[in-house]
Amino acid sequence: MRTDGYEEMNAKIRLSDKDYLVKGKKRLVYRHPSKPDLLIKVFRKRASKKTIKERIFGKQYRRFAFLSGFTREIREFVYSRYEEDDPLVGYIADIIGFADTDMRMGIIVSAAVDKNGELAPTFSSLIKQKKLNPERINLLEELFDRINVSKLVIGDLTARNIVLAYMPGADERFLLIDGLGDKTFIPLQRWFSCINRRNKKRRINKLRKRVNRTVISSKE
Repeated sequence: MRTDGYEEMNAKIRLSDKDYLVKGKKRLVYRHPSKPDLLIKVFRKRASKKTIKERIFGKQYRRFAFLSGFTREIREFVYSRYEEDDPLVGYIADIIGFADTDMRMGIIVSAAVDKNGELAPTFSSLIKQKKLNPERINLLEELFDRINVSKLVIGDLTARNIVLAYMPGADERFLLIDGLGDKTFIPLQRWFSCINRRNKKRRINKLRKRVNRTVISSKE
């Protein structure tokens, strides 16, 4: 009996011998080896030195940390399609599926790219390179407006998690590529909408201050 097809279908994707595209605090992002329009996000290996929580709770805490970090983004993405689509649908990276890799389970997401097919520049890099013109600032404000009215929890709204992507038919658009879900042990933002709104406004105001400083410095 031939098993070639089954073995190929269930073979783990090798990522450990490839160069990652992005290195975050907790995850690495790789280009999908056979589908260049997709990315695979996997958790980084934890440091050998155990944290206080790991010393107290042992392997159960590591298991919880992996599971919660893996599911919080998925939970919010699924919730964005609950009943009527959330205002952030089309402004967050789509989750396509999952990948069994040699670096544990990974999340497959659509790749946000520029007009040349390269990874879309982050909001942080645009600030550093002084490439924020009035039109792009308006596009950024559109994303902020959608974040404010969205019911989704965004626990990590930073300049590195926002990119300027090329959208066929819409030219450029700022997208949120990471940070969905409450990253705290007690998910207060998910439980209380008032806390969620307050935290999002606080983080948006912080990003707006960075934009204002960039605009002022460019005029000097």
